[in-house]
Amino acid sequence: MIRLLIICQLSSLIFGQKLFEEFEKGRNNNYHSKETFRFDTVPDDGSYTILLENVEGDIKVRAHAGAGAEITITRKIRANTEKKAKQLVKDAKILVYHVEDDQLIQVRSEKKIHYKRNVHTEFELKLPMNINLNLETAGGDIDVTDIRGESVFRTSGGDLDLENLMGRVEAHTSGGDIDISRIEGLIRAHTSGGSIKIVNSDGQFNASTSGGDLEFRHLTGNIDAQTSGGSITLDNIEGETVECRTSGGDINAEDISANLTGSTSGGEIDLESIKGHVDVTTSGGNINAEQITGSLTCHITGGDIDGNGIIGPVDASTTAGDIELELSYDSSIKEYSFNLETRSGNIFIRVPKGLPVNVGAEIFGTGTAQDLNSDIPLNISSTENRISGIGQIQNGTIPMRLRATFGTITIEQE
Repeated sequence: MIRLLIICQLSSLIFGQKLFEEFEKGRNNNYHSKETFRFDTVPDDGSYTILLENVEGDIKVRAHAGAGAEITITRKIRANTEKKAKQLVKDAKILVYHVEDDQLIQVRSEKKIHYKRNVHTEFELKLPMNINLNLETAGGDIDVTDIRGESVFRTSGGDLDLENLMGRVEAHTSGGDIDISRIEGLIRAHTSGGSIKIVNSDGQFNASTSGGDLEFRHLTGNIDAQTSGGSITLDNIEGETVECRTSGGDINAEDISANLTGSTSGGEIDLESIKGHVDVTTSGGNINAEQITGSLTCHITGGDIDGNGIIGPVDASTTAGDIELELSYDSSIKEYSFNLETRSGNIFIRVPKGLPVNVGAEIFGTGTAQDLNSDIPLNISSTENRISGIGQIQNGTIPMRLRATFGTITIEQE
């Protein structure tokens, strides 16, 4: 019984049909070798997987409609003699299998790979459009277009360029950039030493890098983005949630229809045309916000807050900077409130005329009553270290709390 089982397993493992093999000499001790394998029975129905593992070199994938797969392995060799060149090819032999029972085409090196500076390998795959991919290379780029299926890509030292894919995509590189466009599905992208760019796509996006920038443009779906040493750019995003974190860069967000959460330890935050709830923090930069419809929550350890065209409740604080806001009003938003605080700076706020606010303003530290200026009539009182003013417009249904330490407060009406 055991012997029969082994025979059956071996029968399902078939070497790829080699269409041709060539070897030629070029100029200046350069040699070229090429092998092409054909699999006519691979269907275009998403049932098959292409697996490349334990290989080194660039990988290029292009899709076509209909059945049949073709794999071409090209090597560029530099050697003193033809005999030496052929030996290098033999030492780096690539095995190509068709595992029928598992619906799998497998490509791998016969031996454990060792980087050879005098041998450069390229893999070109012509595949059915509906197929799954699991591609891993130790030292090259991966370039894939027009695939429908689940895809996993890994490279230790190259870039990833992915375009017009449909399905779940995982992309990892240890030392390169990731460029993604026109993809539908769940996308997970990570690079340890490069940047990530995702554009013109629809799905769920999870992107992280330890040492580069993140860029998202013209996307539909939720975003979770993190970088330790770069900036984050968001433009024309529509979804439910956008979360972005950077330890050492700026955050720039424009034309966003989603709830946005962002934090940076050492950069600026610029926001424009956001429809949703915004909650951002920075430890070492300014926050600039324009045309926010929803709510704005922002906190800074050391910088200024500047807002214009804010429609919705605002909660803003800075420990060492000024706050300047120009508010707008939309009666369809029911939960309005304004809470502004600076511990070492000034507050300037401009509100629409007739907005029914209930003002409570306080200034702490040395100062005079002239440091509290308001177009809204206030009852002002002062003690040795505190100046306060209270007042309201109409029925005062919208609370406005303003607190400044060692600074001034100015309230204007449009």
